[in-house]
Amino acid sequence: MHEFKCRNIEILRKSKGLTVEEMMKILGRTRELYYHSWRKGSINAKDVIQLHEFFNVSTDCILDLTEIKVSECIKMNLNKGESKD
Repeated sequence: MHEFKCRNIEILRKSKGLTVEEMMKILGRTRELYYHSWRKGSINAKDVIQLHEFFNVSTDCILDLTEIKVSECIKMNLNKGESKD
């Protein structure tokens, strides 16, 4: 079994209650990109910046250079119910 390299992306995605397909559709990316590149740790700078903006976390967090804090995930879960005007 291949070890997931960008673990924080997976944690952040789940904290927003999104499937891989939903997240990639929102980001305008393909499901294949997620499974064939990101899961192997191959992610380009443009995608890192887009994920940083989408999840509102540091780029270090996206790249697994820092651990994601549980409190960040809890805050995201609380905020996901807010209206999107």
